[in-house]
Amino acid sequence: MIESILAATALLAFFNWKFSFISFDSNVIHRKMPEIKSEASPLIIPEDSTLRRHFISKLRYEIEATLPPRPQESSLLMHHLNIVESRLEEVLAGLPIETD
Repeated sequence: MIESILAATALLAFFNWKFSFISFDSNVIHRKMPEIKSEASPLIIPEDSTLRRHFISKLRYEIEATLPPRPQESSLLMHHLNIVESRLEEVLAGLPIETD
């Protein structure tokens, strides 16, 4: 009997600890992303593969900077990454590709 009470208490303590790091702010997902483009220097996707990879990495970093920190739990992490990818696609959809 005492073992089941201890197990239930430990399980309850574990879940309280695990979910204490999660923010349940519903406005996080629907926040408007700050405007990345500037009028002085319009963004253009580079044609070179290496430059394009660095360009996209920089955009991804800027998008992730507007979001809360990455969650550690796997399903929340997948949701977070899907949000980042969808916002990245939105930004890239409006940018022209460099042509020489």
